[in-house]
Parts: sequence; structure tokens; C-alpha cells
Amino acid sequence: MFFKRERKDKLKVVEAATPPSAPPPAPQERSEQRSQIASVHRLPAIRPATASAADLRRTTNPQTLGFKTTTELEPPVGLLGQDQALQAIAIGASIKTRGHNIVVTGAESLADVAAIRAQIQTIAAKRPPPSDWVYVANFADGQAPTALQLPAGLGSVLATSVNDAMSEMGSAILSALRGDSYQARWRAIDAEFQARHQAGLEALARTADSHSIALLRTPMGYAVAPAHDGSVVLQETFSNMPPTMQADVRAHITALEADLAELLEKAPQIDRQRRARLTKLNREVIASIVRAALSEPRELFAEHPEVLEFFSGVEADVVANANHFLPTIDLTDILDADLSNSIDEARLDRYRVNVFVSWASDANAAPVVQEPAPNATSLFGSEIASGTLAPHMLLVPGALHYANGGFLLLDARALTASGQAWPGLLAALQAGAVCSALAGDGSSSSTLAPAIPLDVKVVLLSDAEHLAQILSVDPRFAELFNVRVAFADVVERTPETERAMARTIAGLIGREAVEPLEPGAVAELIELSSRNARDAGLLSLCVRDFASILHHANARRAAASRKLISRDDIVEARAAQGSSSGSARKTASFPEPAAIGSVVGLKSDGAGPRLQRVSARVLPAFARADTLDVKVLTGVSGTREAGKVIAYLASEFGHRHRIALSALIDGESASCEEESCAELVAVLAAIGEWTLSSSIAIAGTFDPSGHVRPTGDVSTAIEEFFDVCRAAGFNSDAGVVIPKANLSGLMLRKDIVDAVEAGTFAVWPAATVTECVATITGLSAGYRETDGGFAEGDAYRHIDDQLQQLNQRTKSQFAVPPVETEPRP
Repeated sequence: MFFKRERKDKLKVVEAATPPSAPPPAPQERSEQRSQIASVHRLPAIRPATASAADLRRTTNPQTLGFKTTTELEPPVGLLGQDQALQAIAIGASIKTRGHNIVVTGAESLADVAAIRAQIQTIAAKRPPPSDWVYVANFADGQAPTALQLPAGLGSVLATSVNDAMSEMGSAILSALRGDSYQARWRAIDAEFQARHQAGLEALARTADSHSIALLRTPMGYAVAPAHDGSVVLQETFSNMPPTMQADVRAHITALEADLAELLEKAPQIDRQRRARLTKLNREVIASIVRAALSEPRELFAEHPEVLEFFSGVEADVVANANHFLPTIDLTDILDADLSNSIDEARLDRYRVNVFVSWASDANAAPVVQEPAPNATSLFGSEIASGTLAPHMLLVPGALHYANGGFLLLDARALTASGQAWPGLLAALQAGAVCSALAGDGSSSSTLAPAIPLDVKVVLLSDAEHLAQILSVDPRFAELFNVRVAFADVVERTPETERAMARTIAGLIGREAVEPLEPGAVAELIELSSRNARDAGLLSLCVRDFASILHHANARRAAASRKLISRDDIVEARAAQGSSSGSARKTASFPEPAAIGSVVGLKSDGAGPRLQRVSARVLPAFARADTLDVKVLTGVSGTREAGKVIAYLASEFGHRHRIALSALIDGESASCEEESCAELVAVLAAIGEWTLSSSIAIAGTFDPSGHVRPTGDVSTAIEEFFDVCRAAGFNSDAGVVIPKANLSGLMLRKDIVDAVEAGTFAVWPAATVTECVATITGLSAGYRETDGGFAEGDAYRHIDDQLQQLNQRTKSQFAVPPVETEPRP
């Protein structure tokens, strides 16, 4: 029989292991029983009342959900449980100071991302549309385009105006070439220079004729020869002439040849002068044409000096390259050419406008851009591979350019995995300017596009683990993304949130295109949500894992030719997936066999196995006779002080005498920051020389005053221990001791609840360490008497006695032996 001593030395029966009619044993019998137990170091399994099955799993009544099938439910508005997170996003999005970019963790589903985007769009709707950006040619440096900023909608207007002006200019040039005025002026200039050249030849011919010499024009060029009466003298005739005459003719021929050579040498110079005059004519004609073509665009953009400067550059460049717009400079060739195709369109591309980013003229909100696959090209743009387009026409914008003046949503893991995109983004945000990828990604392009001022709010979607990684890698990230929002993963479980969860499930059903659910099936999913939250008072907000269950359940429904998915369909679908409720669960190995000073501990948090054998060894103090030293093994050879264990032992057993011992704990807290209840019980068992049952495990931590503190995911630890006990064949005496504060949050599997109802498994909620000891030993720990000791037969009385013995052993160990002296003679 289990007794618990109350104040004033009264005994209270908590629960009897024998029939109620059996009288309690007398104190003397109890003392003898305790002595007998101590002799074999094993205690009887006498257990107090356990938690009821109703305490272990909170169910949902389908009738309270308020529908017959999920088709009756309206789609959810917003996100369940994320009001605070969405409000924080809205506040962060409203901050215009640089550096207040946003990191959101925990937004994993498409619905989460859609809600974030909707919240951002609400803020964006209150902001004006950003400027248009266009690239135009830089006539001073063709490889460095000029970026122009214009009000929203004017970028496209500028491009259209310039295109129309270029088309008008081309048509006007063709018309001018066909016009009588241009041709008459061209012929006059040509005739002037032709006359100058002809006059020189005629003067030379007259001089030659006066000396009986002929000036001849042959296919090979000009030549001079002796002549008589207008005819060339044959060589035979010239040879028969007197020598003096021959010498005189040769002298004149030599002089004429020199004059002819001088005249011919001046011909290219005269032609250059002719072409210069014709070029000037062409420039005058084209200047008037381009000036007329740009007159209307100039009026349209009269209030934009940078555009007017561009127009002036276009006019000057067209005039400077006037001859490039003509098929040839010779009029005869011009008149013979097909003038309908004589204007080179590729030359006109130099003057066209690359509308880099433009918005509709009636746009009334800032942009919200989501880039699903961020990389250097998708963020910073690229360059078209073309050998004919002008350099500024090759530039293609990226997501940063489209989002400039608004918001950009990016996935953090995809971003950091894409090489240069991540450092490039941080550099752009830090500089407040964005280059095209041509200037920023280390490519071999020769185009040097100027940076555009960057005013964008980046919303980075991450998870907690990845956020910690990127925070540790680049210090710029913490400075640039200092608005951090964590999506809640759970919400309090109330009738209202259960109905809201039902609507969320209905929305998932619609997206997954499965048949409707009956209320019982929804109730099962709600209970599963609580199990996923590991707390009966909470609901997990991660419902995306339900999609696979729904499809499996829908297949079962179809096989049974039913219209609605039932609760059994959901249960069987979970079992078929090998979930935690099915037989495919992986069972952990059972801890090592029981030994003196050891107990099974349940870890509720952290990595590693949740079930561990916790053992303790106790010896007399090593250093001094008044030393209380308890260490915990933390590795192969490392230890740390078990401060709370020391404080508890001193507080509970140090009233009548000093405690002197050395203890070493080997168990679950090697990687934890505080000692567990299992470690304290192991130390107490080592002091009392008890061998405790392996079928009972202990969870939780404690404070120095002896109160058991709540722990984390105790449900998972209980389930793992239950599976271990079943595998080990413990079918009637297994159970766990948990912190009493964790009882209300339990959401155990149904098979465990059934085992508790059948009495084959137990869950004991303990509020104090003494209750843990009483539960696992089957004896009352006891209360301290007025003299500081404990009552005979209590567990703590035995421990107190053992401590006194250890104290005596320690004193004898450090006692100074008497000095033997020889008697005086």
C-alpha cells in the first residue's frame, strides 16, 4: 500500500494495490518491509493514481463545427493565426528608411506567400507608381549608354515619338533626293569643279598646240605627242626631222608633261573640294529635315531638359553622318538607285529609344514583383546577343529594375544558392543603385550601362535555420534586413479556431480538387493538427501536409463509391502513409538494463535519442570532509557541475548534518544546459542503493526548491517510450512520469489512450521531485519533521541515513591518525 505523509504526522492513503477492505500495515510492519527491500536493493511497484484517458487527448466534437459537408464552408479570409505577423509585415513595408528590408520566416505554403503578397499590395496601392527608365545612345561614347528617368508612362511616349521622327526623317530624305532643288544645287556644285578641272586641261592644250604638240586623252590617261596641222606626227616622220627641231620639240614635250602631271596631281584635291561642297549640301538638307522631324517631340518634352539634350545629340549626330543616309554621293548613282530602300534602318536604330522599364500612364500603385527563381540574370537583367543592334538597344531589365520604386519578393534559399545574385543584391541595396548584369556580373560585355538609383523594399522568404546561416556569413545582411517577422506555427485551440481551421481545410480541399469531407473527417484532421503542434491546447498552422492524406483518403472513398470522405478514410490514409498512428512507426531501441542508481530519462527537446539510461555513481567526498560535488559527463572526458542537484540535496538533506559526497552522472543532460528530473532521481537512487524499474521513465526538469518544471514536446517522448515498452513486452506495468504542467497539453495517439483506459500503460503527472520519487519507488518520499529529519519508513529517511553513513566514511577518510610517541626514559 502506498502512503503519503501529511503534516501533523497524519497518513493519507492515495491508492491501494490491495482490495479496499485490507487494512493498512502498521508502521512497524512498514519499517520491516522497507528494511527487507533495502537488503535486496529492489522496491515494490506500488503506484498512485494515473492521469485519466480524457487528460491524454483532446477530441473535437464534429457537431460543433456547424456544417454537414465542407461544401457549405466559405473560403477562409486571410490566414488563421497570422494576424500579428501580417501586421508586422505591413508596418515594415511602410518604413521608407533604407535598410528596413523584411525577412519573413515560417511562410511555407502557397497560401502564406499569397497572403504576404496581398498585404504588400495593400501598402503598394497607397504609393505612386515609380518612374519610367529608358536607355538612349551616348553620342560621345557609344559603349556607355545614357539612362533617362521619366514620369510613369512617358518612356513609351518618348520611344514612339522618336520612332515616328525617324520614319519621317527617312521619308523626307528620299523626297529631298528626288526633288529638283536638291538636284539643281548638286549639279551646280559638280559643274563648278568640273569646269575648274576642264579649264586647266584646255589651257594646257592651247599651250601645246602653239608648240605643234597635241594633248591626247587615251584609255590609260592623258599623253602629249608632236603634231602638224592638227595631226599627230608619226615616229618615222619625227625621226627624219632635223636634230635641232627634234630637240626643240622634246624640250616642249618635257615641259608640257610636267605641267600635265601637276594638273593631274591637283585633280584629287579638286574632287575632295567638290565632295566637301556636296557633303555640306547634304548636311544642310538633312539638318532641315531632322530639325523638322524632331520639332513635335521637342514640343512634347519641352519640360524635360535631359530629353531635349538627347534630341540635340540626335540632330547633331544625324547631320554629322549625313552621307551615311545616302546610297552614294554621286547624283547619277542616286538617280539610278532604288530610293525606296536606300535608307539604312540599322543606322536609324542608333537613335531609337530602349524602353527599359515603363508603366502605364494611368498606373496608380507601386509595383509588387515576385521572382520565383532569383539569379544574376533574372535579378539584374541581361544583354541580347546581336551584332546589328546599337549597344543601348541590347539591354534587358531584371526583377530589380521592375520592382524599383516598389517591392520585391524573393526566396532566400534559392537566392543564396545562385552564386553572384546574393552578394550582388546586398551590394545594390547598400549602394542604393542597380546596374545591369552587363556591368555587375563580371561578363565579357563591352557595354557599360550606367547604374540606376534603386529604391526597393525586398521581402525575403526564409526559414529560421537558413536565416541563422546567412546572418553569420555576411554582416551586411543584418544591416540591410533589420525587419524580421516570424510566422506563427501554432494557434490557441478554441471552438472559434477549430471552426476557422475547418474553413482552412475546406480551402485546401478546393485547391487539391478532392471530394468534400464529412464533419468527422474534418474533426480527425483538427485533432491531427493538435498532435502536430504537440499540445492539446494548440493547433498547428501547417496544413500542407494534409494534402497527401486527403488524396489517399479520396482514393479510399472512390473505391467504396461514396460521395464524402469519412473519418475512417482519414485514419486509414494516415496509416497507409506510415504515419505516427500506423504500424510502420520506427521503434527506438530500449535503454540498457536496469542497475543501481539508474533510471530511464525522457528527452523532450534537442537532438539525439529521446530515451536514455541515466545513471549515477556516488562515493565519499574526494577533496575535503565537507565537500558536496556532483558532476555531469559532457563528453569523452568533459564534465560540468550539476548545480541544481547540489542545491536540491543541500536544501532537502542538509538540515541536520553536512553532506559530503562525490557523484558522477552519465546520461541525457550531456548536451543540455540544466539537469533533468531523471538525473536527480538517479543520484537519489545511487545514494539509496536502489534498483528502479526500467518500465517507468521520467521527463522534465526541476528547480532547486524541488518543483518540477514543464518541458517541451513530451508527447513525442511518451509515444516513443510506449512503443519501446510494447516491443519489450511490458504490457501491464509501464508508464511515464511527466511534469504536471505538461498534462493539459498532451495530445497522445489513440492507441496510447486506449492502453491507459485498459490499464496497461500509465501517465503520472508530478508537480514536485518528491512526487517523482514516490511514483517510481512506490514509497512516500516523506515530509521533514520538526527536528529536520524524516519519518521512519519514508524513502527520504533512508536517503538521509545513507548520507549520514557517507558523511562518516568521508570523515574517517580525512581523519588525522594519532601520532605515536616513544615514552620518555
